Amino acid sequence: MWTKYIKSIVFTRIKTKGTAKLQKQFPNIYFTTSDKVSTTPKFPTVYLKKLQGAEKGRTLDGTTVNGVLAGFQVDVIDNKSDNNAENVSDVIGDIMKSMGFEMVGDPFPNSQSTYEYRCTSRYQRLIGAGDTL
Repeated sequence: MWTKYIKSIVFTRIKTKGTAKLQKQFPNIYFTTSDKVSTTPKFPTVYLKKLQGAEKGRTLDGTTVNGVLAGFQVDVIDNKSDNNAENVSDVIGDIMKSMGFEMVGDPFPNSQSTYEYRCTSRYQRLIGAGDTL
């Protein structure tokens, strides 16, 4: 089904544009879609998590998926400061907005330990079959 490609398209756009905009300030910036780390962590880390979507635009026969409400959570984790995590989150938010996503949860500090600074935000967008992000 075409919906399985949404995550990889969004991730590729975030990684490509985010690297171009943030590489100078954060030369070790790392983008991932996995919540598991198999190597030494790099900071800041941008973690894109696809949230469960919902079918939209159903036709009477209901035989195809015409559209989905796609949602993503973006966690930016840094080991130095909240400010770094918030600055990276702002850039990622601009990239998500450029793809037509609506911010449904603005970036907020969400640190889960004393060794990291985390900023979490959420986005959603109605995507129709054949739409271009």
